[in-house]
Amino acid sequence: MQKTIIGICLILFSIISVFVVTKINTIKKSQEEENIDNQVFDYSSDDYKDKSVTKITIDGQEYTLIKPVLNENIKLPLHMQYLKDTVSENDLRLLMYLNNEILNMSKEIDVSFFDLTEEKLAYIYNILAIHQLDISYTDSVSYSLNNGKIYKLFPAYRHTEADLGRYLYDVNDNINAIISQIDRETMSDYEIVKTVHDYIIKNSRYVENITSDDLYNILLYKTAKCEGYSKLFTYICNKFDIETILVVGNTYETHMWNMVNLDGKWYHIDVTWDDLDEGVNEISYDYFLKSDNLIFKTHTTSDEFIYPNALEDYND
Repeated sequence: MQKTIIGICLILFSIISVFVVTKINTIKKSQEEENIDNQVFDYSSDDYKDKSVTKITIDGQEYTLIKPVLNENIKLPLHMQYLKDTVSENDLRLLMYLNNEILNMSKEIDVSFFDLTEEKLAYIYNILAIHQLDISYTDSVSYSLNNGKIYKLFPAYRHTEADLGRYLYDVNDNINAIISQIDRETMSDYEIVKTVHDYIIKNSRYVENITSDDLYNILLYKTAKCEGYSKLFTYICNKFDIETILVVGNTYETHMWNMVNLDGKWYHIDVTWDDLDEGVNEISYDYFLKSDNLIFKTHTTSDEFIYPNALEDYND
């Protein structure tokens, strides 16, 4: 049976994340796929009411087809709320469904009812790659294709379940140590944001050549590029319910920074650019809580997403 390899290159920040999408088992659609709305069983995730399921046999192989039915209100993490202005509701449902399945390390993910094309898969995986905060879960994904539509995904996970558990434990342990230094009762949102900004700069070192720019690397090895800086800042701020998002764009290269919502107003923060050269003890605030007018002198945002407007610099 013929197999075709397609590389989906997702250029993120200053590295390239490649999701290798493999067509496997291209099949003819069974008549039974047309009548799939009958049997229902319980599903554990709070994001879904139920799933409709049926089994079909194609070329002597049995397949289980599942239709997810989501609740009316899609539950997006705080740092992804802004996507409602950019991504369609159906794509948000698909995004959160895949995110849930990948976090649970599902070996097979049924997407037969999402009308998923190869182009849409690349689009959704790009959003997942950008917004996955803690660690990278997958290196590639294979899929079963039928008449141009994908009905089942087979993720290739970067870590074993045992290793993943250990990595996440180490990440959470380090995050809790940072959070314990911040007094939510006495500190304002501004003070928390500044504390997180300063902590990351004092405890991290920008390194050009690293294999994984995620929270595990910056927390355990104290090295990162713009993605690691930005995701750690987002992760901690959102722990305190301070809405912070990731911004993708360009400077002299592909780049990532943050926007944060303070008292209903949005501001840009580039922790990476505020981290001065190694050996310099001072912390820069040149890119701390700045407006569009200032940040756009050196940064441009990607047109893939609609970001909030930052109308003015923050005045404390």
